[in-house]
Amino acid sequence: MRDRSSIQRRPSPVSPADPTCRTCKNCRRRKVKCNGHHPQCAACQRKNLECVYPRDERRTAHRVKKANVRALEKQVEVLQERLGSVADGSAAASPLITESVHRQSSQLDNSSLSIETQSPSHRRAQEEPIAIPSPEASIADNGPQVYGATSLLHDQSSDTPLANLQLRQSTVQYLPAETVQDQLIAYAALRRQEELALRSTPSLTVHVDFDGVPADLALHLLELHWNRQHLSYLLTYRPAIMDSLMTNGPFVNKLLLNAIYLQSSLYSDRPSSSFDHHQPPNAKGLVFHERFKQLLPQYIDEPSLPTVIALLTSGACLVPYGRQSAGWALSGMGYQMIIDLGCHLECPATSRASAIEQEMKKRVYWGAFVSDKFQSLFLGRPPAMRETSGNVSREFLDTFEELDEWKPYIDPLEHLPSAVPQAYPGRPTYAISTFQVLLQLCMIAGDVVDAFYSVRSSSQPETTLLKTKDRIATQLHQWQDTLPASLRFEPGLDATRPPHQLTPHALHWTLVILTEQAFLRPGHFPFALPPAAAEESRQRCREAALKIWKLVEAYQQTFTLRRAQYGIAYATYCAVVVMLQHTRNVDDDVHCIRFFWSALLEYQKGCSYGLKRPLKLLRSLMRRLESVANLLEAEDRAADGAAPTGGVRLCSGCGSALATGGGSMGFFDVECSAR
Repeated sequence: MRDRSSIQRRPSPVSPADPTCRTCKNCRRRKVKCNGHHPQCAACQRKNLECVYPRDERRTAHRVKKANVRALEKQVEVLQERLGSVADGSAAASPLITESVHRQSSQLDNSSLSIETQSPSHRRAQEEPIAIPSPEASIADNGPQVYGATSLLHDQSSDTPLANLQLRQSTVQYLPAETVQDQLIAYAALRRQEELALRSTPSLTVHVDFDGVPADLALHLLELHWNRQHLSYLLTYRPAIMDSLMTNGPFVNKLLLNAIYLQSSLYSDRPSSSFDHHQPPNAKGLVFHERFKQLLPQYIDEPSLPTVIALLTSGACLVPYGRQSAGWALSGMGYQMIIDLGCHLECPATSRASAIEQEMKKRVYWGAFVSDKFQSLFLGRPPAMRETSGNVSREFLDTFEELDEWKPYIDPLEHLPSAVPQAYPGRPTYAISTFQVLLQLCMIAGDVVDAFYSVRSSSQPETTLLKTKDRIATQLHQWQDTLPASLRFEPGLDATRPPHQLTPHALHWTLVILTEQAFLRPGHFPFALPPAAAEESRQRCREAALKIWKLVEAYQQTFTLRRAQYGIAYATYCAVVVMLQHTRNVDDDVHCIRFFWSALLEYQKGCSYGLKRPLKLLRSLMRRLESVANLLEAEDRAADGAAPTGGVRLCSGCGSALATGGGSMGFFDVECSAR
């Protein structure tokens, strides 16, 4: 055995007395091994980068006495008490408290207490961060991309397990949730004031790049977006986007602008010639889609939040245009880019700028989740986003829009149809709470599709399927029972709520239909319900269809279906199929079916050109009901001539959201019980 004293050791590139770190800033940031050579390490020399070795605070820190530690602990306790008073709502004292906190924090930073010598009580006294970043991913060297622990690009030197555990103590100071919320609400209020100035002062638009679109048309389309489609998903974070639009900031780009233009043009009352003189009326706004496709190659290689929102916005609005394949593909790209950017991971905010970005990421993630569930139902395809794919909080900190006043947007340049009331009283938007209850339903919708309409559903045991059915029925019942009073709506008794507040109610009854119809559809499962249970399911379906009737009727009488979100059309279609299958051939049923048919026609002619093919299929079923045949004949005479339904196969079951396959729209698979 050799004497240890004779072992030759490699000299350290840094003297033990040297107060600098052994790893340069570049290698530390990239989390790679640094050879520590001076003046330039091998990695920096190879990449021709400036090599800087920071000071090692562990070598320069001075140990302090226990008395000093106790004194600092007392200061921390005082800070805790003062911060508690801020949380209790002492708004008047907040500036003074904040100033005191900053002053005492500065004293702590300037003290000789190092991170290594902080007491446990001091560390526990730190403010809890808004959220805990997930350790399952690491940031790429050349951008914001995120790689999970199974990736070759993941930092394997990390000893943190995949579970979302509390991070070890860090020198980064996270902002308290109350502070972030105050900052975001103030930010939103200021941006809304700037929007008003932009609309009322045309000279301010000279410096805004609307991508060649005239300022009055661009503002018209943006205002339509904020008034309707924005409230459906909260995908677009209004303050950040409008601020970036006016200041050339990072949260908007030309791709996103054209996606919003495309979406809003569907709901605009202005003629097609206002957008493009060469576009036919049924292609209004598609000039923006052409521009979108022209811009897409420039942005697809550089993932960003505005690009994600653009993909999802364009993907969602192409479905009503009848371009469901393109919409599905663009949405899929958006979902993948969300993961690439790490929007599925919770991150704390360290500054106001960081808080804005984190709030935007949170809304993008959950807005995409909701949009995905609607497309999944509408097209009869498996959901792309799973609840278990991320750990993002569902709490939105910017609540400015919650009590903001909502009124229907009225274009000052156009005359509205006489059916639309000229003075709808302003009502609270309840944007955040409405989205939260809609999000709960979308999570249930994912369970419905997975349990009853996936390729593996028919292979599940009967007991498992029936238990799942009971569990989902209970969840839907609890959702209705726990609905906030401000969001409850009883047609005929309550004043009609804003459109986005009616969508959750329509989706709720649609999910009731989908849950029950799966067990009524012949051959869908290798078993049939007992006669008594089947009759109970049919009654629930009829009840849900009649509820949807009254909801859509209230919607139509107040706003018309001209600008309805396509979730309303989906609910209407589900309801009319139920009435056709389980009709009692009484006057009320016939009246209900005639109403649904006229409602779908109004919606299709207004903002869903792609609904023609499902309506042809529905017409073929309705012809078998003699009591409504006259209505169809009158409609056929008024139409230009309907093409045959070739390519659309008739159903073998109920009106559930299943794709028909082939090149057709795949909107529904329907069966007439009179077959």
